[in-house]
Amino acid sequence: MPFSACRASSPAVTRSFIRLCHSRMLFVRAYPRESQEMVFDAHDRAFGFFRGTCSRGICDNMKTAVDTILVGKDRKFNRRFLRMCSHCLVEPTARTPASGWEKGQVENQVGLVRKRFFTPRLRFKTYEELNACPLLRPAASSCSTSSAGSTNRHR
Repeated sequence: MPFSACRASSPAVTRSFIRLCHSRMLFVRAYPRESQEMVFDAHDRAFGFFRGTCSRGICDNMKTAVDTILVGKDRKFNRRFLRMCSHCLVEPTARTPASGWEKGQVENQVGLVRKRFFTPRLRFKTYEELNACPLLRPAASSCSTSSAGSTNRHR
């Protein structure tokens, strides 16, 4: 049975993105909700996919990993999250809040994955059907009118 047929409406999906900085290798996995079990499972599967671990991991300040945000980059990590990092020999590093430039590669990758895998592709049988699609027509506000309200027509 297809996933979309299981429920009347589209279910909410949480995605875990894990990316290696140097090789830019990406691992994405979808889950029904964000929880510690999701974080642990995603890391376990990602490290299996990558065939190893990295020495340092940059993570968001999610509640499943960080208990308290202190000054600068200091954090009080969750005990279970630290235990997982210790087991995998990964040094956890949390990014500074509201500093997207610290993980720009990941933010760009999120947009790319969202666009490639979570946006439906339009399909048309003929060029006439494609050209009749309202998404390809210019919006009414972009019609050729000047700021004074008179219509500019091509002559």
